[in-house]
Amino acid sequence: MNLFENMDEDNENLDPLILIFKSRSAYQQGNLKRSKDYLHRAVESRQIYILMEAALLIFQSEGKLSLEPLLFQMDISQLGSISKYLTENAEADQLSPWITMVKSSLADFPVQSLFLLTSFQEKLLIEGILEIEDSELLTQIKQYCQWVKEYTVSVYSEQIFASKNSSFMPPDYRFATQMEQIFQDWESCNYPQVLQGLREVINIYKPLCGVIRRLLSMISDEINQPEPTNPEFLTLASQVKQTVQYLLQENRCEEALPLVEQLSTLLPKDLEVVRLRQELWSRMGE
Repeated sequence: MNLFENMDEDNENLDPLILIFKSRSAYQQGNLKRSKDYLHRAVESRQIYILMEAALLIFQSEGKLSLEPLLFQMDISQLGSISKYLTENAEADQLSPWITMVKSSLADFPVQSLFLLTSFQEKLLIEGILEIEDSELLTQIKQYCQWVKEYTVSVYSEQIFASKNSSFMPPDYRFATQMEQIFQDWESCNYPQVLQGLREVINIYKPLCGVIRRLLSMISDEINQPEPTNPEFLTLASQVKQTVQYLLQENRCEEALPLVEQLSTLLPKDLEVVRLRQELWSRMGE
């Protein structure tokens, strides 16, 4: 790096790659002012490989170097390459401060920031899935879905959203919209719909298959968690289940419906009730 530092600092015609080397060297020596100056001059070239190296240096600085000069210079066609380069050069545990950094630029550079946020959050969910607590995982997925939707809405025409054919939309957007409905069903303890929704969404966006499998495991644990009930109530519930099974065998779905809904309200985590409700909906949908 000393070779680069000895080059004439006032030379306006320095190659952008040399400016990147000088910026990194100045940063490593603690001279942020000089590092920022070299970096700003380098990204003005708008060459993709320069922007990639600048982006990596900026994110590795975790806020000491400003992200704005980079976001100002790069265009939408370069976002994918830069994002891929960054995520390939980062471990999952590095991404939280990177996400925080990008969020601070949302107001001024919404499209670029949202693209980077979805890329970082996706890698965090895929590679860091085993490190995320159950209670935090739902929050992380909801945040990812929100950013995906905001980005897609910002770059796609309104006519596409007006179309009833969702196949025109990118798979991550379809994943995000379906996950929103799944979370609503989860919050209302509508477990049959949650299970059905998760089994459908797993085929929509393959990169997040591991995340969906984790959610399926979580919902199964939640359903199988024992609920506090007294013996009299359990006896009555068992009798109602038998009645529902008889009605289903006789294909008297309309009569079974209010009983199943009542059981679902009283025993939302009972696996047998979940199965009865799924069977009822399957028969009524035929």
